[in-house]
Formats: sequence, structure tokens, C-alpha cells
Amino acid sequence: MIGAVSRLIGAARRLIAAVSRLIAAGSRLIAAVSRLIAAGSRLIAAGSRLIAAVSRLIAAVSRLIAASSRLIGAVSRLIESSRRLIGTSRWLIGTVRRLIAATNRLIEITRRRIELSGRVSGEECMDRSELLRIINIKKTLNPLAI
Repeated sequence: MIGAVSRLIGAARRLIAAVSRLIAAGSRLIAAVSRLIAAGSRLIAAGSRLIAAVSRLIAAVSRLIAASSRLIGAVSRLIESSRRLIGTSRWLIGTVRRLIAATNRLIEITRRRIELSGRVSGEECMDRSELLRIINIKKTLNPLAI
């Protein structure tokens, strides 16, 4: 009977050793899972920071696009204003040219009347200073006229 008890004690010791090894393996497994969970948590935190950074980048790009759109609108309005100003300038230049032409015709008509009145009365109505004054007026209004 002592042999059976001895074998039973040996089997119990081997069972305890196997359970101890199983517990040690379980502890190592728990430690590995804990490290895996910690790494996953760090990965999730890094992903969250990345998502936040991308979100801020998208917001900045959106603001940039809005500012660019406003700038394009302002440039478009400036171009349209410039076109209207060019049109007005062309109209003004044409009006000034017509005014100069009319003034030249008026000066010519006045000169002819003065010449005719001098011939009819038999005397010279314009002296040199009057003629120079008329020519200077004409040159002031249109330097290319004379």
C-alpha cells in the first residue's frame, strides 16, 4: 500500500508541477495580452491625434478656399470696374476730340469773320498781337492744330 500511496503522491506532484507550468504560461499569456492592449491603446491615441490633425488641416484648407473665392470675386469686380473705366475714358477722349474739333472750327470761323470785316471796311482789324493771341488759344486747346 505504501507503494500505491507513493505513486499517488508522485502523480499529485507531477499534476501540481503541470498546473504550476500551466499557471506560469497563463501568467505569461496575460502579460502578453496586457502589452498588446497597451500597444493598442497607444495606437488608438495616435490615431485620434492624427484624426484631429487632419480635421484641423481640412478646416484650414476650407478657410483658404473661402478666402481664395472672395479674392477671385474681388479681382473679378476690379476687372469689371476697370473695363467700365476704360469705356468711360474712351468716351471722354472722343468727347474731348470733338470739343477740340469744334473749337478749331469756331476759331477758323472767327478768323474768317475778322478777315472779312477788315476787308469790307477797308482797314486791317487785327493787329499782330490779336492774331498771336488767337493762335496761342488754338495751340493751348490743341497743340497739333497749327
